[in-house]
Amino acid sequence: MNMKKAAALLLSLALAAGIVSAAAPRAKAADAAPYSSMQFYRNELTSYTGSAKQVVVPEGVETIGASAFQNNTALTSVSLPSTLKSIGAYAFAGCTGLTSVTLPASLTALDDYAFSGCTKLASVNGGAGVVTVGFSVFESTAMLNAATAAYVLFGNGVLIAYKGSSASITVPAGVRHIAKGVFQDRINITSLSLPDGLITIGGYAFKGCVALGSVIIPASVTTIGEGAFYSCQGMTSALIRSGVQTIGKRAFSKCYAMTAVTIPAASGSEPVIVQRKSFSSATSCVRSSARIV
Repeated sequence: MNMKKAAALLLSLALAAGIVSAAAPRAKAADAAPYSSMQFYRNELTSYTGSAKQVVVPEGVETIGASAFQNNTALTSVSLPSTLKSIGAYAFAGCTGLTSVTLPASLTALDDYAFSGCTKLASVNGGAGVVTVGFSVFESTAMLNAATAAYVLFGNGVLIAYKGSSASITVPAGVRHIAKGVFQDRINITSLSLPDGLITIGGYAFKGCVALGSVIIPASVTTIGEGAFYSCQGMTSALIRSGVQTIGKRAFSKCYAMTAVTIPAASGSEPVIVQRKSFSSATSCVRSSARIV
């Protein structure tokens, strides 16, 4: 076997094993040094072990993996690529030197605690494409600490925090997505009004709101996340208007006072997807055109 054939065979074996990806981010030979502290798997940046103050994540990266930069206190600036789609859990958590970040238009998801503990992070720009925000993504950041409004919004209408104390919650017009856990364990909440135009109720958004008596889900909502109203033990009824497409696991589980949940027919040709145990404590559940998965 000549040298060319041998080299081709080795490359083919590496690609088959997932060691090398044809779509993986690449740096030019002259630019290799800045990326030498980065580890990649396909289009994911899985870890960074360097100590540079300013880091440029290369084009082609679609995901920054969980804990990739966690507790990197040397980091003060990070440039994110136009190809980036998601930032994983704890990806930049504890980067106490990071002062600002610009999120690309391609980004759609921020996982749990992605920037939590970035105590100097005072400015977050962009993020208009983000529709999924995990638990406490900006917890203990300068940006969130400085917010004075009761309802703290980010990007294009994502409600990321509630800093009020009212028993009567009126989510403001313009909110399109409620992040995970925003109202979790607010035991004083007795009433809830959700705006037309709301699209997503994040996982565990109202978990443990034990005094909440009932809820009306507006027709604009397409997704009720996992555990969204889990253990709302005082809730007696829920009216879910047409438009909902998916109701997550345990969305209304352990709502012991629940007597009725109404799910209308799906607005499209597909039935409403109801994940198992979504209503495990409802004594009466009226389902029209629903499919249990």
